[in-house]
Amino acid sequence: MIFTIFLLTNQANLTGFENHYYVQAKKSASEELIERFNKEEKVMEIHFLDVRNGEASLIITPNDKVIMIDGGSRESANYVVEYLTKKEINEIHYLIASTPYSSYIGGIPDVISNFNVQNILDSGTATNSRFFQNYLTTAVNKANNFKKKIK
Repeated sequence: MIFTIFLLTNQANLTGFENHYYVQAKKSASEELIERFNKEEKVMEIHFLDVRNGEASLIITPNDKVIMIDGGSRESANYVVEYLTKKEINEIHYLIASTPYSSYIGGIPDVISNFNVQNILDSGTATNSRFFQNYLTTAVNKANNFKKKIK
């Protein structure tokens, strides 16, 4: 901790006093950072889920909007659902499917089936894989709002 000493000279309302020293603790940058994060302020959270071979990211905005980008592979679907459950996620405002490949969308059907997904934004690129067909069927049938192309 850094201390800064201020010299106060004799002032009108401090008659009878000579010089006084006032010590004010000045916080270091790391202490200020720790204090800021310990406050109950709302911050944006960004989580990169460890889904091995694939992608899945979670963003929670300061106003509690939940955005999920991709859902990992089919093999990581249980992990993604458990992760969201532990984070006490009930509703996903936007689910973005960035690409039609299984390592990105394989886990999305489980996410859609387990959480209230408001909007799905899809890249508009299709494949003939069973993973894509499963994703597309689940997205169209269960999501509140499915948009077939990211603009």
